[in-house]
Amino acid sequence: MYLTFYGFKEKPFNLLPDPDYLYLSSTHRAALNHLDYGLTDQTGFIVITGDMGTGKTILLKHLIRKLDESVQVALIFNTRVSSLELLEMILREYDLDESKKNKSRCYVELYAHFLDQYSRGNRCLLIIDEAQNLSPTGMEEIRMLSNLNAGKDNLLQIILAGQPALKLKLERKTMRQFSQRITMDFILEPLGEDETREYIVHRMEVAGRDNGNNLFTPESYHRIYRGSGGIPRLINILCDRALTYGFADELNNFALVICLDNLKADLFFAS
Repeated sequence: MYLTFYGFKEKPFNLLPDPDYLYLSSTHRAALNHLDYGLTDQTGFIVITGDMGTGKTILLKHLIRKLDESVQVALIFNTRVSSLELLEMILREYDLDESKKNKSRCYVELYAHFLDQYSRGNRCLLIIDEAQNLSPTGMEEIRMLSNLNAGKDNLLQIILAGQPALKLKLERKTMRQFSQRITMDFILEPLGEDETREYIVHRMEVAGRDNGNNLFTPESYHRIYRGSGGIPRLINILCDRALTYGFADELNNFALVICLDNLKADLFFAS
């Protein structure tokens, strides 16, 4: 569509969380520093929360890419499952046989795997995205996994990422045993106005445009920030629609701001 017209090699505002496009804003850089420190110090639970579309998943994928081969990672996205299904998914992520097992057998196999990796000098990391959707029994299974240790050393590090509802869930009295094990807690905030402009330019340059800064007008950046509230996913939606409409009308860079007037309904639907 608009790729050739605007000089891109690929779509710059794809909604898929591609770590190649990660823009380290001040809040994302701070979150990554917390994650790095927590993993280096081998702390207990690490919790990252933020509104939908603030960039939790792309940050986690970037983190995984940075890890060396000594860290085995299980990444869980589907959290609307039973506690047994959750354990089976974790087994599968570690390339273990999850078939025909009850909970007890799942724990036995996971414990044996963690011990084996520990004896080899490796570490096991469990990352659960969309953790706000975990059932109470699912949360309890995660807490039980955190009990697995070798003497004073934890055999498994756990990162929970989710929307603000996760933080509210962890503050309940019934979750006291769980929340007491959280050693690092970080909230991802939306981008500021200057960061919104830098984010847009960054994604356009990664997508192959030589000078991304000369495409949108200053007024366009301001309107995109106002319309998106600095939420990266909404920024992507607005920018993609603006480029689509601009291409359809063969608009050049200084006229792109006009396209944004047509996006109110799209933004309302997206939010």
